[in-house]
Amino acid sequence: MNRKAVALRRRNTFIAVIDGNETHRRQIQAAFTSFYPTAPYSDAGQALADFQKAVPGVLMVDIDIPPFGGCDFVRQVRRLEAMANVPVVLVAKEERDARSAAVECGADAYLVKPFRRSMAIRTISGLLNKSIERQWDALPPPQRQILRRTKDVFDQISDVAGTDIPVDYPGVIAACLPLVDAVAKDDFRDILAAVNDHDDYTYVHSLKTSIGLALFGRAIGLPSVDMELLAVGGLLHDVGKMAIAYEILNKPGKLTPKEFAVMKTHVELSASILENNHSVARGVVIIAGQHHELLDGSGYPNGLAGSQLNELARMASIVDIFGALTDRRAYKDPMSPETALAVMADMSGKLDQQLLSMFREVFLDSGLGRGHELSEDGSFPSDNMGCIAVTRSRTSSA
Repeated sequence: MNRKAVALRRRNTFIAVIDGNETHRRQIQAAFTSFYPTAPYSDAGQALADFQKAVPGVLMVDIDIPPFGGCDFVRQVRRLEAMANVPVVLVAKEERDARSAAVECGADAYLVKPFRRSMAIRTISGLLNKSIERQWDALPPPQRQILRRTKDVFDQISDVAGTDIPVDYPGVIAACLPLVDAVAKDDFRDILAAVNDHDDYTYVHSLKTSIGLALFGRAIGLPSVDMELLAVGGLLHDVGKMAIAYEILNKPGKLTPKEFAVMKTHVELSASILENNHSVARGVVIIAGQHHELLDGSGYPNGLAGSQLNELARMASIVDIFGALTDRRAYKDPMSPETALAVMADMSGKLDQQLLSMFREVFLDSGLGRGHELSEDGSFPSDNMGCIAVTRSRTSSA
């Protein structure tokens, strides 16, 4: 599947939730808030009628859906030519019922109520990205371990977002240590290539920001312990986005003032989630809380300026903006790395130009802004590193 087809698939992906219990439907919708749009159905007949007009990416089917039950519904779905290969997740209250029913009707996976948010996300993402994640198995063990462990950590964080449960910080550090080692050995490019077409935008962006900050730290001669802090900070800096609606995160057009106000809350949410664990390094919290601040005070959430901005935040904002400019998203086409760096050089009052100069030297050869290679449609492929758009279509974004 070429990049253009992948991009089209992403835009069309939604999760159809067929469940007669309104509370369950709302809970599932909430679980996927920032990951996928959902279409809830209480009636199987209406769902079948709608599927002839719009094909979902995945079906989540309750075993007791009226009027004829989940298994019979899945069989009817499979008779629709367009739905024959759509992955199905069967949901039941008992492990034995879910497992046997899934086998009986040919569902691709099952979940048992009540299930963790991370389990639902992992199941759906695994089905949608099955071919991509299967390719990870062909990578050397260190790279494969980095991808599996960072993805698991990221999924698990979805369980603590919005709760009083602290982030498993030792687990995050353990996942990032092999990544720092890969950066130190200049052995990270296969990792970047392996996630290019993964549809979990926030995970891909965070992983690439983690690699980018660690590489930045190596370039300016920081010791390994500081590179670890940068890698962890990059992986965790946007965890607050798990509370932002998919429709806002991926809106094709310019955000309204109200939507942008919602988008900006992800910074304080990220810092709040991290501060809930007192063992999280202060530098990690600073990266999360200040990566949208700019030297002239025009950033957010606090409008910090000049010397008020920590050097970690200055580095993070450079990595973030570069990623946003070189990234393909629903609301913009990507820039080449060279063009992006030229745009950033013109932001002299907003970005630390000395750090930007260091960034330029190391990143054009790193593969992080892989705009050097054109995709089949002649455009620059996505890197999903960034979340601030400095473009005409969206001059201020997440």
